[in-house]
Amino acid sequence: MELTLLDAASSRIDEEIQALCTQRALLRRRVNILRDKSFKLPPETLTTIFECAICENVHSPLHLGAVCSRWRRVVWESPSLWSSIFLSPKQSGVGKLLSLHLENSKGLSVSIHLPTKHDFLTPIHPLLSLTRDVFTKCPAKTRVLNIGPIDNNIWSIVASHSVYTGFPHLETIKLTFGQDFDPVLEGRLFCRTPLLRSIEMTRPLPGIGHCLPLHKLTSLSLQKLSPPYSLYFLSQCPNLVEFHSQDPLPYVSTSELSFTLEASVTLHNLRSLRWEGDIPLSATFITDIHLPSIQEVFWQGHLDTATRHSWQPFFSVMERMNTLDCSYTAGIVDLLDSIPSVENLHVRFDHLFDQLEEVAELMSHLDWEKNVGILPHLAQLSLTLEEKDRVMSKEILPFEDTLIQMVRSRSSVDRSSACALHRLSLTIDVLVVWGTWYRHLAEEMSQLSDESLVVTVT
Repeated sequence: MELTLLDAASSRIDEEIQALCTQRALLRRRVNILRDKSFKLPPETLTTIFECAICENVHSPLHLGAVCSRWRRVVWESPSLWSSIFLSPKQSGVGKLLSLHLENSKGLSVSIHLPTKHDFLTPIHPLLSLTRDVFTKCPAKTRVLNIGPIDNNIWSIVASHSVYTGFPHLETIKLTFGQDFDPVLEGRLFCRTPLLRSIEMTRPLPGIGHCLPLHKLTSLSLQKLSPPYSLYFLSQCPNLVEFHSQDPLPYVSTSELSFTLEASVTLHNLRSLRWEGDIPLSATFITDIHLPSIQEVFWQGHLDTATRHSWQPFFSVMERMNTLDCSYTAGIVDLLDSIPSVENLHVRFDHLFDQLEEVAELMSHLDWEKNVGILPHLAQLSLTLEEKDRVMSKEILPFEDTLIQMVRSRSSVDRSSACALHRLSLTIDVLVVWGTWYRHLAEEMSQLSDESLVVTVT
C-alpha cells in the first residue's frame, strides 16, 4: 500500500517537473523575444542579413534557426538561406544535412562547397560517399561547385561523373588540385553544362585545358600556375571578359620553352585583366595575343626595360584601356608610353625608401610641361607609398617638389581639356615617420586642392 502511494506521489512530482520545464522554456522564449533587438526588423531584412552570414560560412541555417522562434520561422520559410551548402565530411549526419538543404531550397539552384582534404587518420570511404552524393543527387540543382583539394581518389569520382552527368544550371566551377597529382586525363569534362561561364582553378593539371569547355567561359581565374601556362590558357578562351592569374609558380619546365601559337589570337570581349607575376622570356607568343577591348588592367609583375620588345607590343594594342593599377617597375615609363588612353592610374611603391628617386622620376615624366602628350587623358592619379620595414628620418622627401610641379602642370591647363587632372590621391603607409616631411607634404597638397581638383592625403 505504501509503495503504491509512493509511486503515485513520484509520478505526480515528475508531471509537475515537466510542467515547470515547459513553463520555463516558454518564459525563456518570451525573454529572448523581448531582448531581441532585431524584433522590429521585417522578415525580408532578417533574411538578407542571414544570407550574408551563411554565404560567408559564418553561421549555418540550423544555428541561426536555434536562436529564437522568430528566427527559426524566418530560416525555415526562406529557401534562399538553404541554397549555400558547406559540407564537412567530418560532421556527423552530413548526408542528411545535404538532403535537408536540397529539400528546403525548394526550386532554387544551390552553391556547394565540399572540402576534401584528408589524411591517414581520416576515413576515406565517408568522404568518397559524400563526393559521389554531390555528383548524383545534386546536378539538377547545382549552380556553383567548389571542390578540393583533389587527389587520385576524389578525381576518379569527379572525372567519371563530369563526363556523362548533365548540370543544367551549373554556372561556376572551382577546382583545387593537390600537389604531386598527375592523373591520366580522358574525355571532355563538364561538357553538359549549357550555362557554365566561370572556372577557377588552383594548380591546374597539365593538359586539363583540352578537357574543359574553355570556349564557353567569360571568366577564368588561375592560381599557382606558371606564367607561360597562364598565357596559354588565356589564348584558348575566345569569349573571355575577365581573366585573373595570381600566385604564379616558377616557370622551370623545359616544355614551356616550346610553347607556340599556330596563329595570332584576338580576344574581342576581354575587358578586365589581372596579372600577378612576371612575363617569362620563354613566352614569346605573348605578342600573338591581342586584347583590343581591354579596359582595366591590374598588373603585379616586373617589366624589364631591356626586354621591352617582348612585352611592349602586348600593351601597345590596348587602345581602349582606361584604368591601370600596377606596382612600380623599371619599365613603367615605357609602359605608360604604350597606353595613351589611360584615364585612371594607380601606382604602388612597395619599398618607398629605396624608391625615392624613382617616384621623382615618374612624377617628372608625367609633368605636362616637360612631356606634352604623355597620358593625355589622365583624369585620376593615385599613388600608394609603402614601407613596412624601415624608418624614415628625412625632413623633406626628394620627390616632393617634382610631385607638386607635376600636379600644377596638369591642373593649370584648361579644365575642359582632356589632359586636365581632376583627382589626386596620395596614400602613405610607412612603419614610423620621423621629421616633418609628412605634415609639410600634406599642407602643400591641400593648397593645390580646389573645386576642379580634389587632392586627398591619407
